[in-house]
Amino acid sequence: MTRFDAATAIAADEDALLLGALADELLAARLLAEELGVSLCIDPVVVERHRIQLQDLDLVAQLLEQCARLLRVPTGRAAAVDDVTLAAMRARLGAALGHAPAPAPEMDDEIW
Repeated sequence: MTRFDAATAIAADEDALLLGALADELLAARLLAEELGVSLCIDPVVVERHRIQLQDLDLVAQLLEQCARLLRVPTGRAAAVDDVTLAAMRARLGAALGHAPAPAPEMDDEIW
């Protein structure tokens, strides 16, 4: 018979609450990055001069969203890595878990 340990249960609940709060913070940062990108894209001169950087800003927003999604998975986060929509991020996380080789240096996260 497994004994119920209230301290362990409280710590697990606190961890879940913290992970949810961290996911919220990442989503707030994603929104800020998106709003900044939209504001900068209004100026055609900025778009012309900084197209690559604007795409990178969009990628940052996507990476933040994917991290937040993983943090919200209640159990089995390692398995949830397969649901990451950015191929290079999915490969990096899989490699970190020992599930796959590290991605090739030329493999980039795609913009979707």
